[in-house]
Amino acid sequence: MLRLENRMGLSNNKERQAWWQAMNRVYSEQQINAAIATLPPDMQQVILLHYKKGIPLREIAPIVNRSMTAIRTRQVMGIYKLWQYFGKPGY
Repeated sequence: MLRLENRMGLSNNKERQAWWQAMNRVYSEQQINAAIATLPPDMQQVILLHYKKGIPLREIAPIVNRSMTAIRTRQVMGIYKLWQYFGKPGY
């Protein structure tokens, strides 16, 4: 997974959050929701809870009854898939 993160340049939460904020400045909520809808349901759930509702990842794990490792993987891969969908806006 580290290889994917390095390739997209979003190797930590701060960079992923900055990309999410930039994406929200560039695209409409409707476009973002359409992109999120393309993700597998488990990734959608983590992305929506973490980025749209602002719930910390450590609090999402017990909500969805998954390990922290599983939540982190869904978060990173979800953002990667959105990055593939939209590309990298300037931030």
